[in-house]
Amino acid sequence: TKQAELTLKEVQGLTAAAAETLKNADAKAGKLVAAMVDTSEELSKTVKELRLILEKINNGQGTAARFVNDGRLYESMLENTEQLQLRLEEMKSLIAKWRDKKIKITLF
Repeated sequence: TKQAELTLKEVQGLTAAAAETLKNADAKAGKLVAAMVDTSEELSKTVKELRLILEKINNGQGTAARFVNDGRLYESMLENTEQLQLRLEEMKSLIAKWRDKKIKITLF
């Protein structure tokens, strides 16, 4: 019948559209998998490099290792920072006095 022919044509059209959609989805899935593989490889390289850096730190190699493993470096930096802060406060005080004309500065 005519209705059966129309239904068959609609089913054929839907089947063709579904096949095209699946083809496109398959292509996109392939690209996605390739991108995931690339990302995984890059992540693996990064983890390997990070592992090498951490091994060097744990073995005491380099400045970062000294900072992590030697508390004296931290203490020295802390002390130097405190001394610098004191000197800056002294400079601020001298500049304030100079601005208020309480001290005179001459160069040679």
